[in-house]
Amino acid sequence: MNSINIENNLKSLQLQYPPIFNKMDHEKYVNDWREQYVGKTYAVLRPSNTEEVSNILKFASENNITIVPQGGNTGLCGGATPDKSGNSIILSLEKMNKVLSVNAGDFDCRVQANVTRKQLNEHLRDDGVFFPIDPGADAALGGMASTSASGTMAVKYGTMRTVVSGLTVVLPSGEIVKTGTRTKKSSAGYNLTNLFIGSEGTLGVITEVHLRLSPIPESIMSAVCHFPDLETAVLTSQEVIQYGVPIARIEMLNKDQMEICINYSKLEKYKNKRE
Repeated sequence: MNSINIENNLKSLQLQYPPIFNKMDHEKYVNDWREQYVGKTYAVLRPSNTEEVSNILKFASENNITIVPQGGNTGLCGGATPDKSGNSIILSLEKMNKVLSVNAGDFDCRVQANVTRKQLNEHLRDDGVFFPIDPGADAALGGMASTSASGTMAVKYGTMRTVVSGLTVVLPSGEIVKTGTRTKKSSAGYNLTNLFIGSEGTLGVITEVHLRLSPIPESIMSAVCHFPDLETAVLTSQEVIQYGVPIARIEMLNKDQMEICINYSKLEKYKNKRE
């Protein structure tokens, strides 16, 4: 199929948001977050719902076209960046950014793939619950599921495998699959949810995520502790957990890392006081 036919057929999909063919408009899609990887794409498609993703993947499968799924594009490994051939099509989920339902009483919610962590927590602010997985960047939740993201609070709240109870996934053929269940306790069938978590778009495109939420703690306390050596720091961390102290996160910084943080945050006064 030549490029003219591909362009006409992509337009015939009648997506809510038209395809982007202009190379000048591709820049933000073909560069990764750190600008370490740069690729090329024939077009950028921006579906608004699962059905449109299904139509796109069915068309791509029938015409042997490579699809590169892309969410918030905050990854650091170039997985959402196309190669330099220019023959692939980027499937950007940027328009799929709606919180579909929240059940605060049952501690769960359902969101489209490009809802971000901060966006969801802002939506939940008055419900007494929050989404605890924090990988650092304000990543899209679909991308966090597809890469099995975790974060600094994994000690208490686990990783994406812990908090994802179900997914809506579109297979390369265009078939729509729903996995998991709202119930926390279930042994029915294969665990397809965890099969797709961490698959990085190779098995299908995640379009919706069903998440478990956590109650907001009544109080939060932070502390900085200094240790003479690595072994003492590790043993102390183990004992804190063994004693049942409800620790949300534990981070360790060595001398060089502390110097970098102090210089970056312009906290030289703290450095002098510490010395």
